[in-house]
Amino acid sequence: MDSKQSSNTTKVLMLPWLAQGHITPFLELAKKLSTKNFHIYLCSTPIILTSIQNRITETQSLSIQLVPFHLPPTPELPPHRHTTNGLPPHLLRALIDAFEMESPSFTNTLQTLSPDLVIYDVFRPRPPSTDASEYKIPAVELMTSGAAVVSFGYHKFTKSDVEFPFPELQLNSNQRFPGSDRAETRRRLESPRISCKMTLINSFRELEGKYIDYLPILIEKKFIPTGPLVQGTTVVDGDKDSEILQWLGAKDEFSTVFVSFGSESFLSKEEREEIAHGLELSGVNFIWIVRITKTQSLSIELEPFHLPPTPELPPHRHTTNGLPPHLLRALIDAFEMESPSLTNILRTLSPDLVIYDGFRPRRSTIASSEYNIPAVELITSGAAVVSFVYHMFTKPDVEYPFPELHLNPNQRAPGNDRDRAETKRRMESTKISCKMMLFNSFRELEGKYIDYLPILVEKKIIQTGPLVQEIIDGDKDLEILQWLGTKDEQSTVFVSFGSESFLTMEEREEVAHGLELSGVSFIWIVRFPAGERTEVDQEALPVEFLKSAEVKRDENRRLDRENIAHVIRKVVVDEEGVDVRNKAREFSEIIRKKGDEEMDGVVKELAQLCTEGKLPEN
Repeated sequence: MDSKQSSNTTKVLMLPWLAQGHITPFLELAKKLSTKNFHIYLCSTPIILTSIQNRITETQSLSIQLVPFHLPPTPELPPHRHTTNGLPPHLLRALIDAFEMESPSFTNTLQTLSPDLVIYDVFRPRPPSTDASEYKIPAVELMTSGAAVVSFGYHKFTKSDVEFPFPELQLNSNQRFPGSDRAETRRRLESPRISCKMTLINSFRELEGKYIDYLPILIEKKFIPTGPLVQGTTVVDGDKDSEILQWLGAKDEFSTVFVSFGSESFLSKEEREEIAHGLELSGVNFIWIVRITKTQSLSIELEPFHLPPTPELPPHRHTTNGLPPHLLRALIDAFEMESPSLTNILRTLSPDLVIYDGFRPRRSTIASSEYNIPAVELITSGAAVVSFVYHMFTKPDVEYPFPELHLNPNQRAPGNDRDRAETKRRMESTKISCKMMLFNSFRELEGKYIDYLPILVEKKIIQTGPLVQEIIDGDKDLEILQWLGTKDEQSTVFVSFGSESFLTMEEREEVAHGLELSGVSFIWIVRFPAGERTEVDQEALPVEFLKSAEVKRDENRRLDRENIAHVIRKVVVDEEGVDVRNKAREFSEIIRKKGDEEMDGVVKELAQLCTEGKLPEN
């Protein structure tokens, strides 16, 4: 890209702090400069750059280049946490410390890009101007805050015994100067003194003229207002922005309050409640941007789990979703090599409880035997199919007590001969589970199967209620919901095979033709290409549905489109399927009403397990 730049183009390296309220003014300044014969290198962590890349047009990308800046990853600060957005409050100090370790990376960036100018952020802990000076590169600070608050802060620190000349800004008797870390605040305030001759400030004279004029008296630097560096009104977030703009369009001018706290501001629960009540009592319209203060963000942390990469299993293949069928065995084997990674996580986090998947029994052994941490298995499948499989493996000579679930002559027990040992290993994982097992089910749907499981596994079975995803996928979900809204109730078939089920080309064609012949509407989640594994585990509907519907294979275990179409029509259209449709409606309402009802029991059981003081015996 550099080769295409004219000889008189000024190259600018920008280094904002890792917060959305800082990256936005830097990006807007970059856009303005890019039209003035400047070439901008906007440098930040990959997680930050990903969040802004769709805000740069194709034309702007010719003059604005995003440069990834890699902080050293640590167990508590993996790459997805190299931003203040969504960062748990207790990790903010760690993120700041990570910047203290960044000097070699920044030095390499300077050497590689050789910019004519560096524009840096006051919130960067170690001012990059000190590094830039080694290469005789001028470095200028950009203040993303307004001139009023900055001048007030400087005055309080440099002239604490002198009254601030603008009485409209003052601290009340019950207020303290911003920031409990006075040394850190002072360091930030001293940062402009390092700035080369001048400081840029995100403001304009018509708004803050007297404060802009007062700043040079305090800091003895020239202050250049950039004008308002705010994101343009171009809709960049699809229907989300459109929905907000439509809502605002229905309100009177100047009738709406915008409420937003930076990603480094952590309100207490009481403060959030008071603000919410105040907004409600005011009677005005308001938009409140709520990010990291949400309970989910403070209570759920994503911990990366690193499998050893291999030539056939690079990191992007550490999932069954999209994995070629022949690599599934390799992925399973990789999990057998992961013990050190899990050991490090257990040692770092020191959890009170481990909830593991039945597909990963060895991990629970590490938790229970080496760290004395109780481990509980969560079964993600329904109780009917699990109890059936357990029965087939533990009581093969005894008839399963619920005849509505059975194998037809053309069916085999789950898994072919090669996989039976693996399936049995998964069945054995329940013996490791500590006293109980969690089940993704509820009594109204699978009561008798839930009651039968303790007889098979000799463990207490705790149903979690339906663990299904909420509608959170923005435009994708909206499009599907709008399409479904045009269909009659209970007129649409949902087709989905797990990411470990591999249909052959012939099977996919038969399913597709069967759906087409049925004449009903359908949504088919298609993921995998054809592969070697052709067995698809069959799941019949529980007896609570009164009548079950199953697409049977022929004597050669092939699917037939006519049979598929017949079963679909029977369930969705014909009178014969009325009972099934009624039950579907009934359970849909049950699921909707249950909400977190089952969770109270789950929480009680798990809390008790965690407070027993020692690892319970199996």
